[in-house]
Amino acid sequence: MEPNNVYPFEVGVVEDGSTFTGYFDLGFGVKVLKKLRLANVKCHDPKVEPGRRSKEFVENLLLNHRVTVKTLRDSFHRYSTVLGVVFINVNGRYINLNDEMISREMASHFKNGNGNESSVEHAV
Repeated sequence: MEPNNVYPFEVGVVEDGSTFTGYFDLGFGVKVLKKLRLANVKCHDPKVEPGRRSKEFVENLLLNHRVTVKTLRDSFHRYSTVLGVVFINVNGRYINLNDEMISREMASHFKNGNGNESSVEHAV
């Protein structure tokens, strides 16, 4: 049986518009603290204006809230950061944060080192 790689995630710290630290809920009362980075998304440094705006947007939306994350199986960014797509439940409708950041021009689309997109589905 294939794992579905979808987990509840509670955001505790927003580092920038595309990187967060929080708890993945693995079920049965097991939670693991990990850093999460949005797959295929590149935000400006939060020390400059576009980056500050992105970080504030994400903090207002996610900080101390539970979201759903679809992780890229066996995919890690530097320093064991998990790569994934964040989905936010807004009135029963799931919003893809990765796509939302790009469409609001708070981030740009990013391809991995070999020029390809990471393999990830855009729906829960």
